Amino acid sequence: MSERIGISRITIVALYVLITLGAIIIAVLPVIQTLIVDDWTYINEGHLGLISAASTYISTGFGVYLGYLGDKYKRVRLAIIGGIIAASFSIIASFSANFIQLFIFLVLVSIGIGSIMPAIYSIFSDSYKPEKRASIFGYISIITGVFGAVIGAVFFVELAMINWRLPYLILGIILLIFIPLLFFLKEPPRGGKEDSLEEILEKDPILSFQYKIKLEDIKYLWKRRTNLFLVPNLVDNIPGGILATYGVSWLVRTHGLSQDNGVILFILIGLFSLVGTIGFAKYGDRKAKTDKLIRVKLGIFLSIMAVPFIIIAV
Repeated sequence: MSERIGISRITIVALYVLITLGAIIIAVLPVIQTLIVDDWTYINEGHLGLISAASTYISTGFGVYLGYLGDKYKRVRLAIIGGIIAASFSIIASFSANFIQLFIFLVLVSIGIGSIMPAIYSIFSDSYKPEKRASIFGYISIITGVFGAVIGAVFFVELAMINWRLPYLILGIILLIFIPLLFFLKEPPRGGKEDSLEEILEKDPILSFQYKIKLEDIKYLWKRRTNLFLVPNLVDNIPGGILATYGVSWLVRTHGLSQDNGVILFILIGLFSLVGTIGFAKYGDRKAKTDKLIRVKLGIFLSIMAVPFIIIAV
């Protein structure tokens, strides 16, 4: 398998498509929740919020464990397994007869997506040199956050108007059709783009490098200031994510905003996120040549800068 196609544009496109489909599946529920509530009158938005919360926590938890497995086993295989799980249960979710079934099936979808994301992030990390990674992860952020949300809002809302089950059915089928392409992808060598390892691995391709975190290593993570600086950025993403995901639905449901204007607002949020993500990612890569801490500084500055606007929006 590994000899057929190397790390090429085909590989990059394939992985981008995989995470795009995963992001859209996640983004669909908040956008179509009013349609589900109208169909199942015995539930409300709070019930569907439980699905989103459970899916987020379980996907994150499995993502940590599966990220650890990705350091030990083939990452493409983990992405394939996760893709099959996500696709299969997305299709099954479209046939849910009640809320409990929908809850279980969408949580299982999130487990599949939770195994896809860390594998792909790791593959991308080993495919590009450190000075380009901020831009690459910026593009991934655009794919998962912007394109996933916008495509979910624009295309699948219209599809859900026919029947709210159709987005899950069609997304699952597309993902299932796409997965076989992953069998032809070759993983990059672990650490292959690090300056200290690149020359060695090029001279002797048989050598391999593995990075593993042991349980006793966790206590040392908190001793690095750069890791502590990530905490404000994590906390900052919570209210912003809630506003971006549920704000539009709230305006439509309780304040009379039309569905069309809601979609337009959703697109505008995505476009502004696109500009900020690309612009600051490229700036961070460029300045990193002279300032090794610029990415941490940018993360803290932008997190703080967003707070007043979030407060005003609330």
